[in-house]
Amino acid sequence: MRDEQHELTAFVFAGGGGRGACHVGMLRALFEAGVRPDLVVGASVGALNGVIVAADPTSRSVERLESIWQSLRAARLFPATKLVTLLRYATRRASVFPAEPLMTFIAAHVPVVDLADTTVPMELVLADPRTGEARWERQGPAVALLYGSAAIPGVLPPLVHDGREWVDGGVLHDTPVARAADLGATRIVVLLTGTLADPLPVHERPLEALVRSITLTKRAQLATELAWARERAEVIVLECPAANALDALDFSQTSTLIESGYRTAVRTLAASLEGTPAREAAR
Repeated sequence: MRDEQHELTAFVFAGGGGRGACHVGMLRALFEAGVRPDLVVGASVGALNGVIVAADPTSRSVERLESIWQSLRAARLFPATKLVTLLRYATRRASVFPAEPLMTFIAAHVPVVDLADTTVPMELVLADPRTGEARWERQGPAVALLYGSAAIPGVLPPLVHDGREWVDGGVLHDTPVARAADLGATRIVVLLTGTLADPLPVHERPLEALVRSITLTKRAQLATELAWARERAEVIVLECPAANALDALDFSQTSTLIESGYRTAVRTLAASLEGTPAREAAR
């Protein structure tokens, strides 16, 4: 990695629910390689991981994140039996789960009161579910804004902020690479929660087919953003192959995801140092 005087390194954290554990392993590899952020941009769970790093952009944040993820269980954030959950999906209601468990979790672990209090600048994205407008925030009540950026439509209630409703920013910008370039980053490190091109598992159930289609749409959007960003900055993409087969609300494979993120990131970063195409090395 080059260390030029005026280089601005941005870490871009992708959304992905329980697959966000991949970021822990990637961060460990990045800090071992001496790569640290000057700017953090994130969506959804990427914003939650990102704020920890932005508050303490050192290897200490990796230890903190690993402890958080190893203790995290889906039932803690989404408290209901499978039968109750199915009934909630089937009835007329704005969301399946209440906001309080996730809000409580965020409040217990986020080290800043205001987003502006982080050590390096951190920016997250919210989405207006009515207009499709994106709203980028780098200051304001941290717990509320982080909740809003992770409020999956239909699964969690929207955030009411400044008189409007906001939901998971990943709906519009799941991996906000272009935003990092717009903010002046000269080197963009992208922390994914999956891979760019590996085939997705094929399921028979309609909901799974819908999720797969959304994932393919997000991949196409990311490919466009990456091509645009590479004309303006050095871009390093870190992938997590083990995440592809997992549901976003599955929090049971944390150790596997951390290891996958770490091993792939080590190879990719080594390739970047040596000038080898990163995608080839990740294989």
